[in-house]
Amino acid sequence: MANNHAGNIVDHSVVRQFEKNIPIRNFSIKYVHTGHESYRINGKPLNVKEGHYLLANHHSSAHLYVDCKQDVHGICIDVDRHLLSQVVSSYAHPDLVQMDSTQLNFFARENYAPSVLSSKQTNVGANLASICNRIIATTQGQFTLPTDFYYQVAKALIDDHIKMHNELQSITVVKQSTRLELHQRLIRGKEFMDDYFLHNLNVKSIAEVCGLSEFHFYRLFRSVFKVTPHKYLTTKKLIHCHTLIQCGHHSITEVASQSGYSDIHSFSKAFKQHFGVSPSKYLQ
Repeated sequence: MANNHAGNIVDHSVVRQFEKNIPIRNFSIKYVHTGHESYRINGKPLNVKEGHYLLANHHSSAHLYVDCKQDVHGICIDVDRHLLSQVVSSYAHPDLVQMDSTQLNFFARENYAPSVLSSKQTNVGANLASICNRIIATTQGQFTLPTDFYYQVAKALIDDHIKMHNELQSITVVKQSTRLELHQRLIRGKEFMDDYFLHNLNVKSIAEVCGLSEFHFYRLFRSVFKVTPHKYLTTKKLIHCHTLIQCGHHSITEVASQSGYSDIHSFSKAFKQHFGVSPSKYLQ
C-alpha cells in the first residue's frame, strides 16, 4: 500500500522472509513496528529492531534481509529531497548553535551517514507507531495522509538534527567521526537506561554497555544531556511511579517497592522533591 503526494511516498510492508536490494528514492525513514529488519547500507550492516527506524538518503545503496517466524510490519516514508530543502531554507530555530541553513542541507550530502534511532527519543519517532497502527487498521482502499504530513515530517527531521548537532558540540574532540561515534554510544546507553530503569543499574554497568570507562561515560553524559546519569534514572523512575499512582490500582507502598525504593520514606522524599507534593497528598 502506498500513499503519494508529489514525489513523497509512504509504503507499508508485511513480510516474514525477504531479501532484496531496495531503492532509496529520496530521504528515507524506514520504521520497524513489529519484528526486526537487517540492512546493509553502503556495505555497512545496520540492524533495525522493533520501535526503531533507519535514516538514509538517495546516495545510499541498500540491501534488506528479513527472516522471522512472525509478521514484520514496517513503514517507509520517503520525503522528497526538494521539499526537504524548501523547509530547510525557510527554517529558523531559536536553539540553533553554530549552524546555518547551508549546514542543515546535510540531508542531501553524498557523505550522509545512515543511522538507526529509537522512536522514543526523537520528534520523528513520536508519531511513527500511531501512523503505522492506522495504516495496519486500514483493511481496504488506500490510506490517505494529510497533505501537510510531509512538511511535518521534514520539520521533525530538522528539529532532531538541530538537537543532535547541539549535543555533538558538547563533545570536545577534534574529529567529527569520533564525535559521532561517541554520541551513538551515549544514545545506546540512554536507550539501555530507558529499557531497564526499574532494575538496579549503576553508572559502571551502563558505561560497559556503551564501551566506555565509567568516568568517561559520566562526564560525556552530563555534558551532552545536561543531567547526570543518576538524575536521569531517578526522573524516569519517578515518572513511572507517578503513572502507577494515577492508575489507582496500587498502594503507595506497592509503588515504592515495585520501583526499587527500599522504604516508603525515601520514596516519598524523592517524589516530593520532584513533583512538589508527597504521594499521599497527591492521592487526596
